Amino acid sequence: MRHPLLSTLVALLISGGVLYWLLQGASLDLILNAVERLPLWRVALALVLLGLVQWLRGWRFALLVSGSLRPPSGVMVRVTLHLLLFNFVLPFKLGEASFPVLMRRAFGTDFGHAVGHLLMVRAFDVMTVLGLMLLAAGSLPAHLLPEPSGPVLLALGLLALSTPVAMVVLLDHLRDMSPASASLMQRLTDGAAKARSPRLLLALVGLSLLIWGTHMLIAWMVVAPIAPDLSFAAIAMANAAVHFAFALPVPAVAGLGAPQAAWVAALTLTGASLATATTTALLTHGVVLLGVLLLGLAGLLPWPGEGPTIGIRRPARAGNRK
Repeated sequence: MRHPLLSTLVALLISGGVLYWLLQGASLDLILNAVERLPLWRVALALVLLGLVQWLRGWRFALLVSGSLRPPSGVMVRVTLHLLLFNFVLPFKLGEASFPVLMRRAFGTDFGHAVGHLLMVRAFDVMTVLGLMLLAAGSLPAHLLPEPSGPVLLALGLLALSTPVAMVVLLDHLRDMSPASASLMQRLTDGAAKARSPRLLLALVGLSLLIWGTHMLIAWMVVAPIAPDLSFAAIAMANAAVHFAFALPVPAVAGLGAPQAAWVAALTLTGASLATATTTALLTHGVVLLGVLLLGLAGLLPWPGEGPTIGIRRPARAGNRK
């Protein structure tokens, strides 16, 4: 019991400390005023877009598992909803460890294959977010960047976006070189083998861009009415910083902590005031957290054709199948 209690205490201290720090930069009245100025239709659209992101994530996983462009099944989408919820509620990024278990329960997927698919997707995520962040930074007004930072950042952003393609080619080459007895290597690189065709590789890159571009659009949907002077590039850069910070194994309560600190740091670098940065950090996190809870609840409820489950049913064993 000591370890869960200690990690919970650390999470409470970190989240509480960051919340206290944020409230020093923006008064409660300022935050409530921002909430009143945020149109409900924008909140509703942001929640719909967050649901679309999870469907796109499910499609990307389905592509790696099946090696085809077929849209994801309801079960695969449910897996992504569970993964999203666990990533927010479990400390130290332990939510990621739920993916192989969920895939095993849902489809009977071997743990090695599931871990390989997850690692490959996360590599796509890291390089896509990095690429978009560099492109956003390179698009900031010239007076915020020393010469010739703009063109250099844009070039580095395009290079980062192309890195996953080289990664798939390299992994597929390593798979062909590894002996057949190296079963772990074969399982971990299964996704690369299935995505080797130009059409599937292009689909993986496109889905990753859609996923993270939609995340940035969600942030803009929430922030634009509150801080109309902020450019889309500044918001996109701050949003990318949030996702990098969220990936760190830092305990937090409901995702409140390092990501919001990263948002504030990124926005203030673009010239935004501390009050604007802290208000928008809390507001965007509140909308995303609402979406996570609603989508997590949707993943826990019974769906047509599926049993009520937390919610993935174990596949029947071969001996029990009719």
